[in-house]
Amino acid sequence: MPGVRRGTCEDVPAVQRVGRRAWHAAHDDIVGADTVDAFLQRYYTPSRLETAITDTERVFLVATADDEVIGFADAEQSDDGDRTWSLARIYVDPDYWGAGAGTTLLGDLESRLRERGGRRLRLVVMAGNDAAIGFYEARGFGRVDDHYDEFLDVEGYVYAKSL
Repeated sequence: MPGVRRGTCEDVPAVQRVGRRAWHAAHDDIVGADTVDAFLQRYYTPSRLETAITDTERVFLVATADDEVIGFADAEQSDDGDRTWSLARIYVDPDYWGAGAGTTLLGDLESRLRERGGRRLRLVVMAGNDAAIGFYEARGFGRVDDHYDEFLDVEGYVYAKSL
């Protein structure tokens, strides 16, 4: 089983590597490689990742195997005041898909959110990302709404679960 720990700024290059590999593997067939590259260039810059990692209002975790970062998760509290957290991102290197890293990472994240008083976790997933949809549904998430991402020009779904 992978280890899970709080992310650090030293993890940024590894998070970028995992993010790039996972985004291309999961989303190229849905939105195209060029769109994935544009997304990564915009949202996976060192400064954006460092801000997410160091923000004490967020929970940014990394999963490791043999001291190598193989996955990460990032959640922030929603503005609605009802103790809902938003899962901004959770990705595992495709070489580790199906090995339990995502399950371990999500379970640890949920535990930490409960410790912070979290009552609900929500996320958005692209329509057509059947692997992710199956992952979330198998872990107790239910579809609660539809979503459209203007930057990616793709339909998606909002999923949520009680913590």
